This record gives sequence, C-alpha cells and structure tokens, in this order.
Amino acid sequence: MSLTDNIKKWYKSIEGDKVIFLIFFFLTALSVVLVLSSTSLEKDVVSGTSNRFEIFKDQIVGVILGFFCLFIIYKCIPTEFFRKLGIPALLVSLFFSGMLFQGHFTGWLVDSKSEPRAVHIGISIFVCEVLKVSLLYYLAWALERYTHKKTSLINWWASRSEKGTTIHKILSSGLFKRTLMFYLPILFCCGCLAIGGTSSALILGFMCYLVLCLGLEGGNLFKLLGLIVAFIILAFGLIMIIPESSLPSDSRLPTIKVRMKQAFNKEEIDLRTLHGDEYKEELRYLQQIEGCKIAIQNGGFIGRGTGNSQQKYVVPVIYADYVFSFICEEYGLLGAFFVIFAYLTILARGRIIARGLKKDSFEQLVFVALVVMITLQAFFHIAINLDLGPTTGQNLPLLSYGKSAFVCMSIAFGIILNLSKEAARAVQREIAEAAPIVAHTEHFSEETQDTINDLNDFSNDEII
Repeated sequence: MSLTDNIKKWYKSIEGDKVIFLIFFFLTALSVVLVLSSTSLEKDVVSGTSNRFEIFKDQIVGVILGFFCLFIIYKCIPTEFFRKLGIPALLVSLFFSGMLFQGHFTGWLVDSKSEPRAVHIGISIFVCEVLKVSLLYYLAWALERYTHKKTSLINWWASRSEKGTTIHKILSSGLFKRTLMFYLPILFCCGCLAIGGTSSALILGFMCYLVLCLGLEGGNLFKLLGLIVAFIILAFGLIMIIPESSLPSDSRLPTIKVRMKQAFNKEEIDLRTLHGDEYKEELRYLQQIEGCKIAIQNGGFIGRGTGNSQQKYVVPVIYADYVFSFICEEYGLLGAFFVIFAYLTILARGRIIARGLKKDSFEQLVFVALVVMITLQAFFHIAINLDLGPTTGQNLPLLSYGKSAFVCMSIAFGIILNLSKEAARAVQREIAEAAPIVAHTEHFSEETQDTINDLNDFSNDEII
C-alpha cells in the first residue's frame, strides 16, 4: 500500500469534523515555522531572557503536549463523560484565579513584575488561557442545568428556610440562582485576573457574557450589561482624572492610564520630552504598534519570504502578541487572508455542526462557546495588530508562541472534535430512524398521481 493510500485511509477513519481537524494540523505546523523564523539569532533581542533555541524548544514541547491532550480528549474520552466535568472545571477556574490573586500579595508562585498573569508550578501557566476553557466550560454546564431547572442543591437550601420569609424568597428567586451559578464565579475569576491583566479580564468577561446570551433571556442580561458598562466607564474615567503620580506604582493602574492615552491620543509625542519609565513605556509602544504597521506594509501582497522579516529585530515578542503582523510581512496579504479564512471556516463549520447537537443541551452550549472563544480571540489579536484598539496581549490561537496557551487551545479543539463526532452520529441516527414514505399508487386519483410524477421528474432534473 502506497503512502497516498495510507493517508486516504487515515483521512476516512477520522470520525470528527475533518475540516476542523485539518485546520488544526495546518495552524500547528505553521506555528512551528513562525516561531522559528520570527525569533532573532541574537540573544535577548526580542525576549530579554531567552535565545532562539530556547523559544523554539518551548514551542515544540507545547505542540507535543497539545497533541497528547487532543488525542486523549478526542479518542479516549466518551462524550457522555463531559457532563460530569462541570464542577471540576469550576474548581480549576477558582483554584488558578485564587493562586494568581494571592501571588500578587505574597509573591508565592507568581512573579508580579515579569509575568503578572502566570502561575509558576514547574512551568509557567498563564491563568487567562486556562480560564478561557475551564470557566466557559463550566458556564455551559451551569446554563444547561439552570435552563432545565436542575438546581436541586439550591432548591434544597431554599426548602430549609421557612416559606414566606424574606430569606426563602431570596433563595428561591431566579436572580439568586443566576448570581450564585454565573455572576459570582465570573466576577471572582475576572477580578483576580484583572490584578495582573486588566485587558485580559475585560475580554474574558465579554466572552462569558456572550456565553450567557446563549442560554439566558435577554432582558436580565441587558440590565446586567448596562451596569457593567457604566461601572467600567466610571472606573476608567477616575483613572484618567487622577494624576499619574497619585496612582500606586506597584499596581496596574499606571499602565492602564498610559495605554488608554496611547489608544485615544493620536497626536505625535516627542520622546525627547519624556523621562524614566514614561520614556520606556512610550518607546515600547511605538516599537510595537508602528513596527506592526511597517511589517504589514513591507509584506505587500506576497510577502518577503520565510525568515526575511526585518521587524522581528524591532518589535518586542513579535512571535507572541504580534504574530499576525509578522505573517503579513513574511507571507503578505495572501498569507494573512489565508489565516483569516481558516478562523472563519472554524466559525462556519461550528455553526453547521452545532445544528446536529441537541438544542440548548450542554453539548451544544459548550461547543458553541469554545468555537466563539477561538474565533473571537483570533480577531481581537488581528484588530490590535492593525492598531484598532489598545494593546491587550491576546495571542493568535495555535499560532502564537506559548506552551500553556497552545495546550489550552488543544484541549478546546479536542472537545470540539469530540462533540463533532456526536453531532455526526446524531445525524446518522435520524437518517436511520426516518421511515421511508411508501406510496400505493392504486389508491391515488389521477390528479394526485400526475403531481407525484412531476415531483419525481423534478428530482431527476427532467423539468427545466
């Protein structure tokens, strides 16, 4: 049997959605090439601490771990078992959020200066990447239980109080159930994450809100969204009004103020008038944003070719936060459109597959939540590279450098591919259970028989 025959046999043996499967392999292979070609040969030029070989080795380790997680979830875990992982997903979210929160005060397992968003447990685990999968997974599970009134523990708690009392009314209300099941976990996780990365917390909160929109009525969510937006505007307004010298230097508030100024103040700034940390922050911003624009312009339509980037020597960590601009420089607009098309295809295929899953079920909710998360994060990254908003540090799923990010995205893809198998099986069951329509023509009138004949001719393309 030839290699081509083996590949065809392997391709036919794939039970999940083959298009998403191939996109995962394509993006993974591309990420290895991108990380190798986007890092400088000189030590400390782009990373500050690592050389090119160390960065490439980390990416290879992340790819291997990601493939292992994908294989286990896709091949070895039954789809029915996913329903049992709702509470463990919540515990994972609360654990890593709590570890990040305490680390900023004790310094234990968290380096608040160099990596304020990571927990170090042998390896660096970026909490935001974990929460994008674990917290959204839990919300999908909780939504399914809430919409189908499977809140026995809360109902038991309410039954312990005397009927008619204020406490009983509070415990029995839908607002209390939503607060306990949705709002409090989101608030706690996003609040802990905001200490090390405000933009990451806002983006995660926005993703959680979109997931809630999948399963809750819009009226309550619009009121909640109004309160959240009002609070954010008030908070950012106070930060912009308060003088920078009055803000705590060891917090994220000065950084937030600088980035807000950079995003909305488009006037040219003379670096010669700046000093100290303000000069370094502005210089780094110009290197990132202006360097990205130059990279996109240098790429043209077909790009400069693999390894021929110039801006990788200028833009800090271009292989992580600004990898899309690097793709534009080396592979041009053609390569950029190809990458964008890949993420749009994931979204389109996800919409088709979601129809095959039971409506408003846990499987459908978690499937849609993960697909939306992947595509939304990709377009957040692309928007920042195009200078369409303040820098947020969002990576490009499966393409940017990062072990924990790649592993978490591989877990998400593993769940998506596993559920796509269930969707395909559901469609096959419906086809098998659909009874054929048997027509006994001797009982039909002549007019009815003519209509049936016309429909048969139409299905055979004999009517023009």
